[in-house]
Amino acid sequence: MPWSGSLVSCATTSFSTSAAAPATSRVLAPRVGAVLGMDPEPDMLAEARRATAEPNIGWVLGADTDLGALTKALGPGRLGAVTVAQALHWMDHERLFAAARPLLRAGGGVAVVTNGEPLWLQDTPWSAALRQLMADHVGVPLHRTCGTDASSQERYREALSAAGYAVDLRVVDYSATLTVEEIVGGVFRR
Repeated sequence: MPWSGSLVSCATTSFSTSAAAPATSRVLAPRVGAVLGMDPEPDMLAEARRATAEPNIGWVLGADTDLGALTKALGPGRLGAVTVAQALHWMDHERLFAAARPLLRAGGGVAVVTNGEPLWLQDTPWSAALRQLMADHVGVPLHRTCGTDASSQERYREALSAAGYAVDLRVVDYSATLTVEEIVGGVFRR
């Protein structure tokens, strides 16, 4: 992931919670001392364990609402970074940002990672076909941006600032060729 180098320059221990926690944790592992990945779905964690050989990654079943319990278990100030990749739109972001604060050591922070516009909202014929297929399946038109639109991003920045974090926006442009499996996985993970 092109963003990973600057993300963890100050982190010794990182915590990742999101639908992309397994992938994010694997990217962070070589760059930090330890990673704790969290996901609310047992199947996602089982897959992460199967796909991960890094000895410095631990996995825990839980959701963003479990950060208070995690603070009690680990103790305050234990993490250098908390990452949320591609899932903040499913969470109460204001509560999450406040709950992450006690876990972070001095100089630590929260990183919110998004992949930009969802596949079904892009301006291409195949994206329009995917959007129609998904709309037919769920019975309503699709227009939600999964928190990647400008107003959602501004809300997240304001909430981070209100929770006492310094906000540093980094944008990395990249392109990737996706397999059918990656497209299907990305659509159903949302």
